[in-house]
Amino acid sequence: MNMKKKILIVEDEYSTIEDIGERLKNDGYEVDVACDVKEAMEHLKESEYAVVLLDIMLPTREVIERDPEQAGVEILKNLKKDSPKTRVVVLTAVMNHRTHKEIKEYAPDEVMIKPVDGNELCETLKGLVERG
Repeated sequence: MNMKKKILIVEDEYSTIEDIGERLKNDGYEVDVACDVKEAMEHLKESEYAVVLLDIMLPTREVIERDPEQAGVEILKNLKKDSPKTRVVVLTAVMNHRTHKEIKEYAPDEVMIKPVDGNELCETLKGLVERG
């Protein structure tokens, strides 16, 4: 399948992954899932995605462990540098001033606050894929 219909979900909450992933697959999208920073980076090296759904707070085994928000910001930064055409939707439960500033700097297409409505999230992702 081409990049046009491919979505990467970077999220550590399995209920969100299952719900959103299943809905998107049923609508004909190819969905890959990463539950931590390492998996996300591997997927991003191996494939191109039309849209990435990125939870800004991710578990990580790297140095960023002290500040889980930085893990998501690092992925966002790399995405915008290496794949500028890829659309990004950031999910966050809380956001401190520094993280908010950094997220804005890397200009995701959308920022959604958890808990997020599954229907709204799916429609946002599908809309970004279709707009290309």
